[in-house]
Amino acid sequence: MLCAVLATWFAHCVPEPPPEATQLTEAVMLRPVVEEAIDVANRLLSVSNEPFKITPFWSRDSRASDANEIVVYLMQSPASPAARVAQRNRTAEVLSSMQADQSGIDDAASDCGELDDCVDQLYPEETVNFAIRTLNELTRWEVGKTRKDCRCIVLIEHDLRMFELVFGADWDRYILLTRFAGFPGELEAAIEEDRLPEALTDSETVTLAAMVTLILLHEVGHSTDYSISSTDATMGSGLDELIDSLDEERREELRADAFTGSVLGRACFERRLDPAEENACLAAAELSMLTFVVGMKGKSREARCLRFLDTVPGYPNWQARFMTINLFQYPNASSIGLLRDYIKSKRDADPLLPLLI
Repeated sequence: MLCAVLATWFAHCVPEPPPEATQLTEAVMLRPVVEEAIDVANRLLSVSNEPFKITPFWSRDSRASDANEIVVYLMQSPASPAARVAQRNRTAEVLSSMQADQSGIDDAASDCGELDDCVDQLYPEETVNFAIRTLNELTRWEVGKTRKDCRCIVLIEHDLRMFELVFGADWDRYILLTRFAGFPGELEAAIEEDRLPEALTDSETVTLAAMVTLILLHEVGHSTDYSISSTDATMGSGLDELIDSLDEERREELRADAFTGSVLGRACFERRLDPAEENACLAAAELSMLTFVVGMKGKSREARCLRFLDTVPGYPNWQARFMTINLFQYPNASSIGLLRDYIKSKRDADPLLPLLI
């Protein structure tokens, strides 16, 4: 999805189109969604005093672009239409099966630790591992890519639709029933006492436009000189330690994620938001929660590898990425604690990981 940008900006010239513009066919179905995301991203960037402006290729003229303009292309996947449909149908089927599993942890295994062999028997493996593999596949370059010689972002429509299938599914009931399985009456009491996050009770899912807004902000982040400064939040959460453990390419991806969270933190508070802006401002926190729940549902050895390893070349782990965005958007005790616990679990798991691959 979100890709490294080693961008050098040349002012007042017409940028070269990316290779995908001639190799692939332009997509049109999701143009309205991408246009909405571009509009929201531009407003968030402006409120945050960032100089960049994103423009859709299909509605711009042939004028020379400004040095801070970034052009978005929306293209079809190189896969055949039949293959794309088959992949979406298979993904929808597996996710539906996973959401239908409302079981909690068996009482007999309640003391089974994260790294114990007995965790293999806690949850069904096929659907969980498929979901986690899909998340990791979505991290590949096709979803969002910016090229060094093209002041542009290339989005692939099929991969955006896959992204929407996984993250836009109605997870609320699944999360609640899984969380309260085995505790009769607790869910009802939690609802009555207003102890549940609004995101789980409003019957709404993360919109695709909000997801694309995060992708666009991330890509813009690569073109900035934004740096992750060491603060009480980064030290307390263990982010400093995580960054030190990553190679240069993965570190750059995490930096762009931190920029995304920083923009959201500057733009989402102390002013009235319209519904589209509010969706974008809530998206990272909600996606972080969903990724966490889906990941924790997977207790098999394969799921643990996928959860803790940076399985896609050039990208940090999904949970770490959403938690990093959340940390920079909401640098509070909750976001610090969540990332700290994740990094500790990752570190504790490291000695076993070579045996699990």
